[in-house]
Amino acid sequence: WEEASLAGRCKSVAFDTLPVELEWMKDGLVVGLVGQKYWGWGYDTIQMLYDYVAHGKRFPDWVDSGMDIVTEHNVDAMIEAWETHDFTKPLPPPFPQ
Repeated sequence: WEEASLAGRCKSVAFDTLPVELEWMKDGLVVGLVGQKYWGWGYDTIQMLYDYVAHGKRFPDWVDSGMDIVTEHNVDAMIEAWETHDFTKPLPPPFPQ
């Protein structure tokens, strides 16, 4: 897989945007990553709980927290998010026009 990926004969997309997968992208082993919105997991959930308890606000049974798509065009921004532990800034577009 590694040899084929580096030679351009294998195009791989992986799940998660953790530092190890970002390193694979920088090394040319994967061309795309699909990851969960790490900030949304905790922050949004607690905000919804607060709004429910404090204000009686109702929410749908299913709430999509979104996903991050990482390509060579925005991998550096995701690396910066991990280095600074700041996932609040939106990533640049993965496929610029």
